[in-house]
Amino acid sequence: MHAVIKARVEDLDEQRRPITHVIETSYGRMLFNQMMPKGELPFYNGVVGKKNLRLIIGEVIKYCGIAESSAFLDRIKNLGYYMSYKAGLSFNLSDVIVPKEKEEIIADGFSQVEEIMDNFNFGIITDNPTSRKGSPYSTTSSPPTVPVRDSPIRHSRPPTPVT
Repeated sequence: MHAVIKARVEDLDEQRRPITHVIETSYGRMLFNQMMPKGELPFYNGVVGKKNLRLIIGEVIKYCGIAESSAFLDRIKNLGYYMSYKAGLSFNLSDVIVPKEKEEIIADGFSQVEEIMDNFNFGIITDNPTSRKGSPYSTTSSPPTVPVRDSPIRHSRPPTPVT
């Protein structure tokens, strides 16, 4: 997955014209790029972490629209499940902890989104990221991912001698 290989790839140049060339990459990056919308985005030859994935998804939305973005996310999700299966990774559903405050977290997230959309619709904020810097409306105080991420840790069972 991580070994360096040389591969001929279909790519886009700086003017977004299709080209074919040989690059050094990895098998994992080849798999990831197979999930990308065909002919719409350049070959991504970097580490796909949380921050980079967010940027890639933004590019897919920008150039391909919401419908193709949804399909792209489904392909990535399915690739992740498939590769976890191939690696033999598993978990027990009884180990998945649903936080007691799940409904409250979701409702809070929706109200934050609604407030941001209202501010956008009233012209208080724009879709230009550079104009949001320093704005009191630029970020939420606590995005819903934080309580969702932290809640299972607070409610987790102590580890057993086997784990």
